[in-house]
Amino acid sequence: MDGRTAIAVAVLVRHGHVLLVHRHPNRRWYPDCWDFVGGHVESDELPEEAVRRECLEELGVVVSDVRSVPFEVRDPGLAVHAFAVRQWTPEPVNVAPEEHDDLR
Repeated sequence: MDGRTAIAVAVLVRHGHVLLVHRHPNRRWYPDCWDFVGGHVESDELPEEAVRRECLEELGVVVSDVRSVPFEVRDPGLAVHAFAVRQWTPEPVNVAPEEHDDLR
């Protein structure tokens, strides 16, 4: 590992729209901003496994058709792995209100 924190994010796309979550204002990192669903990659998982887990934990959805996409961030401490997701079931709901307070 190169010392950066590994993060996996899901870009859920349907009918030309992308689902974003609003990070709760009480979050330590990047509070009160719109973001993609995702989180830390655990030491025992691959980024794609992490994004699948995060989607289930945060939105209650099982994702399929997961494809890696290029993604660049300006924070040198992060290694972000982004995935486009075009299929999931059921419809997303906010199952992690302590992490985000809105979905759009």
